[in-house]
Amino acid sequence: MPILTVLLPAWSAPSPATTATDPPSRPTIQQFLKIRTPGAPVILPDGSLLLRDWPDGVRQLYRVVPKTRDAEGPSYRAGDATTLRLTDFPDGLAGFTLSPDGRRVILSHARGGNENTQLTLLDPLAEPGKGLVPLHSNPKVQASVNAWLRDGSGFVYSANDESPNDFYLYRYDFATGRATRLLGEAGTWSAADITDDGRRLLVQKYGSASDVQCFELDLATGKLKDLTIRPEGGTAARGFAGYMPGERAVLIQSDLKDGMQRL
Repeated sequence: MPILTVLLPAWSAPSPATTATDPPSRPTIQQFLKIRTPGAPVILPDGSLLLRDWPDGVRQLYRVVPKTRDAEGPSYRAGDATTLRLTDFPDGLAGFTLSPDGRRVILSHARGGNENTQLTLLDPLAEPGKGLVPLHSNPKVQASVNAWLRDGSGFVYSANDESPNDFYLYRYDFATGRATRLLGEAGTWSAADITDDGRRLLVQKYGSASDVQCFELDLATGKLKDLTIRPEGGTAARGFAGYMPGERAVLIQSDLKDGMQRL
């Protein structure tokens, strides 16, 4: 049997003779841990920017304000703007979503890495550290925002609070401060889009990575209309892109042909 020999480059410890001004001979673990990946930026009506960043090692929500604007609070300078930290969750911010009118932000966050994301309302223009209102707070439940109502008056979310193994769909209205169950069938459900009048909802039922079913839900009757496209005798990975203008047709992506995602 032939023997494979692998030659590895020689390694030596960094020289202690280097000074603070000398560049390191090779990247350190500390340098890699400090690499930041700010992302998910959205623009607020006043022209400032919301994004998730982790300059202190824990992901939080920040608001980037041009220097020409007044801004107060915990901040650090970044280029030609002032960046304000809006959240201070001990285990970081899992994600956020901005309402269509730009007036409200829903924050997703969990404790201790348990992935049971809680939902908190934030006024993005409030003073840093203020304007936070818990909407769904149960450390044993995972909740996720799925879609906003078009006018920003509420949102649709999924949660497993009524059945630990199932994710039902709910509508939260800011005017009443109450949640209403929209769909309570067994399975892992999520919503993708809602009509302007709030009467029809595009929903998906996740079976596996290669088996997702698509429906339109009539919110007045509770009837599900199957819009799933699949290969003959098989399943496919698919999902909604959303309603097309006029809301008489929808866009769906699927890998039913050749295993490649198409629109």
